Amino acid sequence: TLSQLSDLRRAWKILNYDYTEADIPQTRREARNLQYELWGKVRSLQSKNRGLTEVHEIGR
Repeated sequence: TLSQLSDLRRAWKILNYDYTEADIPQTRREARNLQYELWGKVRSLQSKNRGLTEVHEIGR
């Protein structure tokens, strides 16, 4: 669906991933699975960045 595609593009942008047409899932199920996978990576990245920020602030 368009909302799934928009969500995937947003996640790819956050992860600095240059996607191509070949990366776009063909079915709604594949899109949903990819959404879960990508947003898991986004959350992990954000958590890692949050931890680095906290360490940096403590060291000031």
